[in-house]
Amino acid sequence: MKQALQDFSKCVDLNPSYAKAWVRKANLLFSQGEYQEALKSYSQALKLDPDNAEVLNNRGWTYSVLGDLDSAEQDLNRALDIRPKFNVALINRAEILRLSGKHEAALGDLNRLVDAGQRDSAILFARGKTLMDLRRYQEALRDFDQVILSEPQNVPALRSRGETLLALGDYKKAIEDFNSALKSEASDSQLLFLRGMAKESLNSHADALKDFEGALEASGAATTDMYYRLGRSYLLNRQYERAVKAYSKVLSMDSAHGLAFANRGVAFKALQDYDMAQRDFNQALKFLDTQERKDAVRALLKETQRLSHASLLPDPLGEIRSNSSESGQAASADKGFW
Repeated sequence: MKQALQDFSKCVDLNPSYAKAWVRKANLLFSQGEYQEALKSYSQALKLDPDNAEVLNNRGWTYSVLGDLDSAEQDLNRALDIRPKFNVALINRAEILRLSGKHEAALGDLNRLVDAGQRDSAILFARGKTLMDLRRYQEALRDFDQVILSEPQNVPALRSRGETLLALGDYKKAIEDFNSALKSEASDSQLLFLRGMAKESLNSHADALKDFEGALEASGAATTDMYYRLGRSYLLNRQYERAVKAYSKVLSMDSAHGLAFANRGVAFKALQDYDMAQRDFNQALKFLDTQERKDAVRALLKETQRLSHASLLPDPLGEIRSNSSESGQAASADKGFW
């Protein structure tokens, strides 16, 4: 491939007006991940052959890889103006529209393909993803079912159908899909994370925690959401010190994460560290965005202040009182968090 790239580079040096050589060079550069250089070569080709729909499609997709979705859409619009039945460009434009948040327009392109008899797995999968974005889960489910019927080991389709089932509240079937996908991708952090969410929804808290820990270990770059879910799972499993560490990690990544402050406060409260709990609840109130959550945190703060005050008073029944630390932790954990 390196030799081929050298050959095409020499070719355009000798004959700069040879459009096909610019295209071949651009294709090779793209395949090697040199997207900026590929973009330059596609642009040179289009100067020589401005109405070449295939090159417009290729340059549009290159723009999308580089994150310039507006330029990508413009190129693909031009390609489809020149060749209205150019299915590859239509699929690519649908994906770019979806990434741009223009879900209805993306769905229109995909429906156009399906209505024209194009019902292969790639198109149905893309439509299913777009329907998911629109929260039209039952329709998305039907498309994913068709994909998996023809390709039972299609991991992206199994993952997406599992996510759809998760959104529909069918947690057991979601877990079945995630299990099937994990047979092929055993260390896929996203699959482990999603399965953990499904298990947590079934109140299988210990198993969910294993998946969240596995997802974090498998992830090359863990997100705030991963650490947040891990912290929540530690709370549900009454592992409060670990919950504090997980939420502290979230806050090191996003210092304005109100729910992380609130839940770390719950963990500190369960550990009877009332001063730290009060600090976190006060911080949470600065960042929470709904009145309902603010009211819930204010209630937790008020209770924590009462407990803090009570802990400073002598206990005349201390000799006969049952072990209050365990019951106090249980009450804190059951009080609620997010």
